Amino acid sequence: PDPDHAPPVTSVSTPLLITALEREGLLVSTRGILPDAIAAIADDSRAVVPGGAFVAVRGADRDGHAYLDAAAAAGASLALCE
Repeated sequence: PDPDHAPPVTSVSTPLLITALEREGLLVSTRGILPDAIAAIADDSRAVVPGGAFVAVRGADRDGHAYLDAAAAAGASLALCE
């Protein structure tokens, strides 16, 4: 396994995810129509699966926001942006 990337999490309830982010003070806003559930969560656009979520964060070497289009093209139904 790649120590820089955790394996994708499978099948997460979107309302449950939103509640957890709100509880921790990490959710600023939501936009658009959100899916009921997401198939997986990935922080690498190459690992996004159809119906999955993509986590876009700024890293030391790369900015995940630059990969939002690639994640959408791979089928991401939700993006979590920093």
